[in-house]
Amino acid sequence: MRLERVIVVVVLAALASVYVIAGAPIALAVLGVQVLYLLKVRTWWLLAVQAVLVYTATVVGGVSTGILGFLAGALLLTRAHRDTARVLAPFVVASAALIDAARGGATADATIAVVLISLVVFGLTRLVQRAMFVLEPLWVGP
Repeated sequence: MRLERVIVVVVLAALASVYVIAGAPIALAVLGVQVLYLLKVRTWWLLAVQAVLVYTATVVGGVSTGILGFLAGALLLTRAHRDTARVLAPFVVASAALIDAARGGATADATIAVVLISLVVFGLTRLVQRAMFVLEPLWVGP
């Protein structure tokens, strides 16, 4: 794995570690799925796995809805059926607000957290892809 990807994995691991420290080890599986996305393994079944993981964590496990940002970011990264996936990302954000409202929490905070995490996931992954594309001709290593 190249340095650019390692840096993104470290940042994503830091985001996921917040949930692990809060008592949700399922965040490690969510991180694993996100790393596969970073490695360009982007299939519909992987999205389904991530959706099951994050919604199980939030609805059943009571984890902060911010973890849904990993799913929303993955939806923004999906190339296959891009329009469909990107249309679903706002619904993930809206579901975070609904879940948090049902818990009696601050829906604005939940929405902001999901949007920020999804933009970090999307932005860093795309940045690495672009950096690798630009730097590839200059790479002389093994």
